[in-house]
Amino acid sequence: MATFSKITEQGIVSSLNGSDYVMVVAGGTLKRITLDNLRVMMEENQQQFLDENAFYIEPNTASPRGAAYVVTGGNELVKQTWLSKITGILISPDGHYCRLNPNDSRYTIDGDQVVKDGAVVDAYKNADWMGMLDGGYWNYLQEVTIGGVKHIRHHIALVPLPGGWYTPNVPVGMFKCSVVSGKLRSIPFVVPGAGEDINTIFNYAQARGKNFGLAGEPFRNLMLQYIMAKYKYRDVQNIQTTDGTKIFGPGLDGTEKKAGTATSDDFSRQRDIKTGACLALGRNDGKVAVLDKDNGTCHSVNVGVWENPYGQYWEMDGHLCSVGTDVYQWDANFLPQVGTPTADHFANVAHTKLQRSTVSSNAGFTFDISLITTSGAQRASYVPRSLHSGISYGDYYSYAASGQLWLVGGSSYNGASCGLACAYSNFAWTYSYANSSARLDFHGAIAEVTSSQLKSIL
Repeated sequence: MATFSKITEQGIVSSLNGSDYVMVVAGGTLKRITLDNLRVMMEENQQQFLDENAFYIEPNTASPRGAAYVVTGGNELVKQTWLSKITGILISPDGHYCRLNPNDSRYTIDGDQVVKDGAVVDAYKNADWMGMLDGGYWNYLQEVTIGGVKHIRHHIALVPLPGGWYTPNVPVGMFKCSVVSGKLRSIPFVVPGAGEDINTIFNYAQARGKNFGLAGEPFRNLMLQYIMAKYKYRDVQNIQTTDGTKIFGPGLDGTEKKAGTATSDDFSRQRDIKTGACLALGRNDGKVAVLDKDNGTCHSVNVGVWENPYGQYWEMDGHLCSVGTDVYQWDANFLPQVGTPTADHFANVAHTKLQRSTVSSNAGFTFDISLITTSGAQRASYVPRSLHSGISYGDYYSYAASGQLWLVGGSSYNGASCGLACAYSNFAWTYSYANSSARLDFHGAIAEVTSSQLKSIL
């Protein structure tokens, strides 16, 4: 008589070869399939899901079109939907917001005028001007081998991507910050605030409200993803239309000046240019002429809804800190309020530990974007990891072993080295200088209201 035993009574193994079998129920019948074939089927199903629900960028792939170009692909409709979710808002200190008109930020989406005669209408003066990618988005890094060469594709979607990570909707100041009555603000028609160390600036943000902090690495990642996805190009200063017109151009990088100007200090010429020049562009990319100290014409730029994310003043990154070659990255509204942060200051904070390059580059940013795909964790970050041939952002990176503070974007001192990938990682945490500013972000719960409701709340 045949004897039978239960599957649960069989021996246990800790590993399988590709030719080993596993049992599956296929078509209602118990069958077996080799591990190799199971992997192939799972990869095919995963690829179909990605093709239907995501688009991708290959940040570290050299494009056959040239070093400044980027390889992209995937679902074009998903990409266009993702791009369309960038919106400008007016937000109260407690998180109530109303949307701005997508074609003209001088008006709310329901038609109320918020700017008149070069000033904010009184009813809205207690609101901060911010931008956000409505609803957040999902990310997934996929390794693909093409012609024997490994590519890492950064997929972006509006639905969950298993194994990936979620970037939440965190509103970020439309403008570089200003200090008004001891509080950090994001408002038009003012000169950006500067000359304070990052701890002091963070405390000004907290004085505005406990949900306010300083923007940084997550926002800079979004900026780079935005231009690479939309334009298939890395170098923001040199993105062109089909007729060769530069969409953004140099911005306030100090290179534009009146012919024969006597001022040699490019930063002093542009430092007092006020925020708000790009309001009429809404969420449309472009540039607007402004006048410098010598009445020379230069241009503020609008990237999405964010004004001047590169040039004029450096922006202190409120989500990165270096300790040696380790770079601690966090998403929460947190800052180590000390003079010299150590690894211990991040022990109780959710963080990702990245590695920074120890080589400076003033010949154009030619580094890998940090892509982490190991140990069950994933992350994409603008933190440069190592030199990489065949790619260039046209920006500058500076390193010092003792440097802890990250400055991003560049100032009017830096000329053509400015850009969305431009970064200094060579200053002390308590560094303060006249050419460094910051940008607000907001980490609390937000609730949409009408313009009339927002005015009542304000």
